[in-house]
Amino acid sequence: VDLMKLLEITLYLSLVICRLIVTSGYNKYYDLILNESKKWSDGTWIHNDSFVPLFTEHHFEHTHCRTRLSRISPTAYDSSLKWVWVPNNHNNSYTIPRKHEFCHSLHQRNILVVGDSLSWEFFDTIVDFTYNGTCSASQFDQIPKPCTICHGRNKIMFVRNDLLSTVPPNEVVPGVQDGNFVEYSWINYIISGEYQIAVLNRGAHYLPDPVLKDNLRLLNFYFNNSDIRNKTTIFYRNSAPGHENCQNYKLPVKSFVVTNENFHWTKFYKQNQIMQDYFYKIGSFVIDAYSSSLYRPDSHVEDGDCLHYCIPGPIDTWMIFFYNLLKLDNLNKRG
Repeated sequence: VDLMKLLEITLYLSLVICRLIVTSGYNKYYDLILNESKKWSDGTWIHNDSFVPLFTEHHFEHTHCRTRLSRISPTAYDSSLKWVWVPNNHNNSYTIPRKHEFCHSLHQRNILVVGDSLSWEFFDTIVDFTYNGTCSASQFDQIPKPCTICHGRNKIMFVRNDLLSTVPPNEVVPGVQDGNFVEYSWINYIISGEYQIAVLNRGAHYLPDPVLKDNLRLLNFYFNNSDIRNKTTIFYRNSAPGHENCQNYKLPVKSFVVTNENFHWTKFYKQNQIMQDYFYKIGSFVIDAYSSSLYRPDSHVEDGDCLHYCIPGPIDTWMIFFYNLLKLDNLNKRG
């Protein structure tokens, strides 16, 4: 009996040691990816006359921005589209993808995008870049519609949830009706395993820090599950602030101080840190939309909307960050 007990203990300890070795190796590479990706946030917008936008046609209407990109000639671009984000130091880890490279990085995985209207613009940018199929989605679909991309090999779907709240399926959430927040259910699309990549954002809708942290505790009920983390690669896109008096800017800037208190834009930086710390803790990746977008007050839609961006525009860079994180993570998994 003592011998059997000793064998059981030895086997258990062997399994624990193996798991620690594997986890340690993963954490080491994960830390390398984080350190490398953080370098991309420190950069400059450079005007490059030879730069061609990532896509030349929209699959969703952006009436305020039509003058920026001509459908008549693929070379007739507004000069504002010639600005390219260039990280100061990136060891060749940061590249601008072509369509087939982006599609290859997905490895036939499907993408779920969850967030507010800015996340819809991010979703729109990916669809515009990779579209080759069918897409009839709307950002207000309570029952979301997937779109096919990359010659039908992948799906992408958007779910509108301004607070990244864990709403049960079919539950009516107070606030949807009065227009304050939209909170549609999304977590089951991850639990089911149908979407193996999730890009999440809690939106530009301010809640006090204690409420934000309570929401994270509810979210952790799901993301504390190792099965979900093992089958889903999770990305968190932080929130880019708006720019007060954006109509006065015609070019990118070298520095910008966020001052608008009415929409709580001054609080975005701190709340981004809260969200990022949580997602780093559970081994997720962060798409830093804040740092590069901060210097683009010139690229907002017209009619006094200083939060949303024209497409193409700075949101292309969010997608490029996303691609490069995918690329590094794929190298990790192959290694």
